[in-house]
Amino acid sequence: MKIFIFLMLILNFNTYSANIKALAKLYKNSFNTIYQPRFCNKNIKKFLEIAIEKDIDLENAYVLKVEGLGFLQTSGFFTRTDPNKRVNLGYFHFVLIADDYVFDFDLHEPLVLSLNKYIKLQFTPRTTDQEVIFGINYKSNGNPDKWEASLIEVQDFLNSSSAPIWTGKFEELY
Repeated sequence: MKIFIFLMLILNFNTYSANIKALAKLYKNSFNTIYQPRFCNKNIKKFLEIAIEKDIDLENAYVLKVEGLGFLQTSGFFTRTDPNKRVNLGYFHFVLIADDYVFDFDLHEPLVLSLNKYIKLQFTPRTTDQEVIFGINYKSNGNPDKWEASLIEVQDFLNSSSAPIWTGKFEELY
């Protein structure tokens, strides 16, 4: 319950907010120029540096680190390389969350979605049927609930500090 209240406070009810319109414009304009395959952390860092350089308000913005488990690690279903199949994103994946909107340079296209819509698009299969991948049962409410998640302050992330302000199970975010 504490986690839910904490997340509601930082993601929805903060009276200060990021400039989503300016962030979305920067994200869409730099989606291909910033992107380096397999370097989600560098992509987000560069995006934040440019946003700060352009004096875009990042109040109520956090970096989310998602860490998968075992063989499948962290994987997505709407990636640049194959938007219709499960693709491994690595042992971890970084995105920016600002006022409940997600900025992910590994999406197939530069979509700015609410956290819940993003999770449904990127981390769950398109069907509710059971999906078995390499002998592992993966269904629409499956694997992501076992992953670990951390929220990191923007300034700490930019200063290469890995000290999160919150850690827990990924499912606690949605």
